[in-house]
Amino acid sequence: MKFLTLPLTALLLFLFINPTLSQTCTSSGGDYDPDLDLEPYRFRCGTAMMHGMKKVSKDYKIIKGCSNYYSDGNYYRNKGKIYYSKEYGVFDPIAIADEKSFRCEDGTVRDNDNIYFRGEVVENIDKSSFKSVGYAYCADKEDVYYRNRYSKSEGLMKIAGADATSFKLIGDSNSYYAKDNQSAYFNGKVVQSSDPSSFKVLEYGYAHDKNHAYYNGITIEGMNGANFKVLKNCFLGSDGVNLSNGENILQNSDAKSFRAIECGYYKDNNNVYLNGMILEGVDSETFQILSWGYTKDKGAVYCDTKVITDAKPETFEVLGRKHSKDGKHIFFMQQTIDCDYDSFVVDTKIDYMSQDKNHSYKKGIQINL
Repeated sequence: MKFLTLPLTALLLFLFINPTLSQTCTSSGGDYDPDLDLEPYRFRCGTAMMHGMKKVSKDYKIIKGCSNYYSDGNYYRNKGKIYYSKEYGVFDPIAIADEKSFRCEDGTVRDNDNIYFRGEVVENIDKSSFKSVGYAYCADKEDVYYRNRYSKSEGLMKIAGADATSFKLIGDSNSYYAKDNQSAYFNGKVVQSSDPSSFKVLEYGYAHDKNHAYYNGITIEGMNGANFKVLKNCFLGSDGVNLSNGENILQNSDAKSFRAIECGYYKDNNNVYLNGMILEGVDSETFQILSWGYTKDKGAVYCDTKVITDAKPETFEVLGRKHSKDGKHIFFMQQTIDCDYDSFVVDTKIDYMSQDKNHSYKKGIQINL
């Protein structure tokens, strides 16, 4: 089963805001075995980050409000001096900074004499009118700038042609979208063919105006902007006819028949969807959600969206979180277990253990003779 590409941000958002609330929606647990602690390439919370970190003197006091995503580092006070730290434990003094007036105002780092970005003085700006426009943008009376976190060499990126007098953010203070009287902008770049007067920001990077729909500032070709909306909890956009999971329209999708099933699954008359992706080869009409992450259609059985090769849908039965069977075979997740079918039982305490009248099995593999 192959997936269409889903934007990474949307997928992560889905995983964090859609907790599984019942046995039906719970995964079969391929990544939750206690033995994973024994695998050297699996990280555990906190173990990797602490290794080799430098001890930092308590004399360095972080300046509250100066730490934000766009400054690409933190500012500290130590014995009357200001320091910039772009790397943990490394402090570069800002010799010119005035410690007494040094402060942060809505993402702008400044003292009474200068504006700073990444620990350096910002030149060729009007300091008296300089202000933040959200966290991603800033402006003075003449020009607009993007706090470019993608390029360490560019720093504040001047947005050519942007009108400082009408420039404003679209959305909350963390938004990457903005507009002036002439255009809409995303990440400091013009959203091509945008209409600023009707431009609106939606969820998950989507936006639209009266003419077009956009994902992360890029036009979704063929989508009707006036009717465009984001579908609840599934990170797809729709104009009532087409569906899109980002920059492109999902081919053969049918927005009119699109509906939620459960457990994050959706379907229309043509496809089954999970996390905003089409599950290739799955039959929409006969698709069923079973339990513990198992699903089936008329042609196959799936464990966490992977085909169980030998399983027959018409006789398939879930035995527990990791075990299942059909009329002839016993399965551990996707693999067939070579065992005595009639006497096979799953351990009631450890879900990856099982046995029959002849042998015991761990994760579907015989462990005694």
